[in-house]
Amino acid sequence: MWIPVHLFRVMAQDAGRRLAAQLQNKNGTCGWDVLRTLAVAHDSDDLIPIVTRALDSQNLVSAQAAALFLGEYGSGSAEEALWGRLEALWRTWGDRSSELRALHSPMSSGDNLLEQTAGLERALASALSHATNWKLGPARLDRLRSDCLTESCRDIAAGKMFLNL
Repeated sequence: MWIPVHLFRVMAQDAGRRLAAQLQNKNGTCGWDVLRTLAVAHDSDDLIPIVTRALDSQNLVSAQAAALFLGEYGSGSAEEALWGRLEALWRTWGDRSSELRALHSPMSSGDNLLEQTAGLERALASALSHATNWKLGPARLDRLRSDCLTESCRDIAAGKMFLNL
């Protein structure tokens, strides 16, 4: 589904509904593409609630884009939403972390669940540790580094790399 950027200026509610639907779509990468375009063309506080809900999208590529968008444009409340999503990922995958650690490419964004889950952990860590509108204190950065399931997440938390839209 194509969403013209100007629609956010003239019909914000309709555009918001379309964006929300696209970010919750289980298939494809259109949600990522839309958020990347919006990040360049139109950042608006009206988008933050829609994008925050997309952190829980079944489409993990859209959830990755949502995390990175919130790291760039979100406020302190976005920080808490990002932590909540990351902690949920850790609870879900903690017993299976060896499966994620077995992935060798730190930047893989493949189609399988393991690669997308590792990508989501990286995106959440990057959004938290390299956010525009807040900075994590030493205790939270240490927690992020120590709880990461993958080496690339730890590298992001240590400031060795970051992701963006």
